[in-house]
Amino acid sequence: MKVLAINGSPRRQGNTGILVNAVCGELEREGIETEQITIGHLPLRGCLACERCREPGGKGCVIPDELNAWLDKIEAAHGLILASPVYTGDVSAAMKAFIERAAHVMRAPLVRGEGHSILWRKVAVPLVTMRRVGAAHTLGSLMNLLTHNETIVPFAGEWPVGIGKHAGSVLDDAAALEDMKNLGKTMVWTLKRLYGSRLDEQSAS
Repeated sequence: MKVLAINGSPRRQGNTGILVNAVCGELEREGIETEQITIGHLPLRGCLACERCREPGGKGCVIPDELNAWLDKIEAAHGLILASPVYTGDVSAAMKAFIERAAHVMRAPLVRGEGHSILWRKVAVPLVTMRRVGAAHTLGSLMNLLTHNETIVPFAGEWPVGIGKHAGSVLDDAAALEDMKNLGKTMVWTLKRLYGSRLDEQSAS
């Protein structure tokens, strides 16, 4: 099994990356492969509302950047982590652009009557880093993409939020680090019960 993490921070190993690593560490301990893609430093643009991704025979987003390659990875994975720092009370600009465009492409098969979203029944979780405020709204933005695309979202008792102002300061938030480990363990439990020995069969369905 594999879980892909999309990190909306411009820092590869900033506070958001630290929390993603904590979740992924629990997955890897159980033999689940992980990959983290950091997108916050990239010049992603938002959706053009051209609707070409939803036309018959549409093959992803027409904007020539890396989004389609990331969506191929998401489609091949069994789980997804969506992570973002809070920027002005919401997700980062790169994550916002990702959500706008990915949401259209992911749901294209459903809209065309050809099946389900590419996120259908994947185990997916959001996580957020913040300084003081904005966590609820930012989590809501991430959750909108996940719940709108037929995912299974397990929580581990606490909001998946860490507090840190400067790069690396989330390491001082011991409760958040423990919450991320518990979130990883909950993802493991859910993935194994959803797929288990029927992994190949479920992936093909």
